[in-house]
Amino acid sequence: MGCCGKAIRLVGKGASVTKKLIVGKRVRVDTQRKRLKICGECDLYSCKVFGPVCGTLYSGKERNEEVEGCGCLLAVKVSLKGESCPRGKW
Repeated sequence: MGCCGKAIRLVGKGASVTKKLIVGKRVRVDTQRKRLKICGECDLYSCKVFGPVCGTLYSGKERNEEVEGCGCLLAVKVSLKGESCPRGKW
């Protein structure tokens, strides 16, 4: 499950849990930029009205993340420690 799926699932458990997930452990800004640059060069990258996404936006159904992407909002995913590219690029 992509990181966005985790956030969606946790929203029902309260804002404090979601805040910890999103605001919690972030990587440095230069690392975020490097990750986003790598994503931008990938064939899974797509830019939607709300920002860049890895593949198609996460919908809750099972997927092969290496082929279809994780469905995460990249502005969030590239900033979080512990997250990684589904293809192992970062």
